[in-house]
Amino acid sequence: MLALNIENNEIEKFYKQECSSNKEDFINNILEYIKIYNIEKSTKQGLKEIEEMRNGERKEQELKSFLDEL
Repeated sequence: MLALNIENNEIEKFYKQECSSNKEDFINNILEYIKIYNIEKSTKQGLKEIEEMRNGERKEQELKSFLDEL
């Protein structure tokens, strides 16, 4: 079993109000946040690389290989 002891008022408020003090809901919310964060990070990196291609700073490549990198 995993136990967390987080002393943070904002997290405690979120846990109580948004998750109704339900541990499973809290963990699911954290996992969802991590997924969204990773998607956002990959998207920003992809957009940066596209801009580098436009500026001639990066070699153009096939779309499939480009997406595979993300």
